[in-house]
Amino acid sequence: MKEEPIKLFSPQNPTPEEIIFLSNIDQAVIFPVETLFFFEVPPNKTPASTLPVFDLVRKAVAEVLLVPYYFMAGRLQFNQESNRLELLCNNGGVLFVCAESRMELKDLGNLSLPNSTFHLLIHRPGDKVQVWWICSRKYYYKLFPFTQETICLLKEKAMVSCSSFEAIVAHTWKARTKAMFGQNPDGFSTVLFAVDFRGKISPNLPDGYVGNAVITAFATARVKDLEEKSFGYVVEKVKEGRDRVTDEYVRSVIDWLEVHRGVPATCDGNFYVSAWGKLGFGGLDFGLGNAVYGGPVVSGNDEFVLLLSDGSGGVNVWLGLEKEKMERFMVHVLEI
Repeated sequence: MKEEPIKLFSPQNPTPEEIIFLSNIDQAVIFPVETLFFFEVPPNKTPASTLPVFDLVRKAVAEVLLVPYYFMAGRLQFNQESNRLELLCNNGGVLFVCAESRMELKDLGNLSLPNSTFHLLIHRPGDKVQVWWICSRKYYYKLFPFTQETICLLKEKAMVSCSSFEAIVAHTWKARTKAMFGQNPDGFSTVLFAVDFRGKISPNLPDGYVGNAVITAFATARVKDLEEKSFGYVVEKVKEGRDRVTDEYVRSVIDWLEVHRGVPATCDGNFYVSAWGKLGFGGLDFGLGNAVYGGPVVSGNDEFVLLLSDGSGGVNVWLGLEKEKMERFMVHVLEI
């Protein structure tokens, strides 16, 4: 059963209408990031019909999200004079869709990794026909678990002080480079990753700032150096990429975006790491307790590697490669 979408409005939307300025980073990062959250309905809240549960969630969204974040009920618009996108806070409302299914969570398979069935659960306004393919048949997708013990081993192998993120990115980069560039030792390999710059600029961003505050950092090295030099060398390259993000670097990127726009692209076997492990989705509560799972809905793209929490302090690395390259990666990723 599916009901027609309804609109939720913010009861405290400012009057009169206001326009929120969007930074150059907001201008560049304008693609949607779809996420799904699964909740177990407590026994004392399980009715004959699930509609009362929907009402509970709808109320939580309306009262919790749309009050402090009233701008979510607004609309993006393009300013012809400034040639920029801006956010019009007009209380236009957000869509809320109710649907029922006889499936249980266990029927969806393993919720700890991106699932091909997740696309079927996403409402896309305006679509008349929705046909989805899981992932591309060209690529093979696998989940590689890094337990706390494995991460500690990687840090010891690095022989330099580093974070879990730096150790995992370095290890994945090294193994993936061996799988991708085996016949081009004089070429270069690059890994890109997002860095939160909230504590790296002066003056700092105000508390409660919800615009995009991430910048793309990168590390580049010659293929033969990644293959032959120590693991500590690779870790140092990743650390240098993160340390490069200073106040001056952030402002230079903002200035660059003023002229060029766009976002960094991956090509020639390079890739982007997106870390979801510390976003705290598991603590989201709409009145039904913490989420059983919260994470991204991803399409088949071998240029993006996801770092997902395993719920117990470890990290799951999700990536896709062509068959032969995946086979080589599966060998090199075990070289710890």
